[in-house]
Amino acid sequence: MKGNLKIVFGETLKELRLQKSLTQQQLADYTGMDRAFISELERGILLPSLETFFKLAYQLKIKPRDLADKIDQKLGP
Repeated sequence: MKGNLKIVFGETLKELRLQKSLTQQQLADYTGMDRAFISELERGILLPSLETFFKLAYQLKIKPRDLADKIDQKLGP
């Protein structure tokens, strides 16, 4: 495994959020989460629950499977 799952998830979440031109606050508002929580996810401090993972994926207009694939590709074998 090339990378740390928390860090890779956070980087991927931030990339997707920025591609959608969303602020952390907007993503938090749209998903019913706290902005500080989004920040902690993006900084690799926390990992989301499965339910949160799905909420984030759907809000970012990506299938959860595709989000998982993006993360898996960055982690590598």
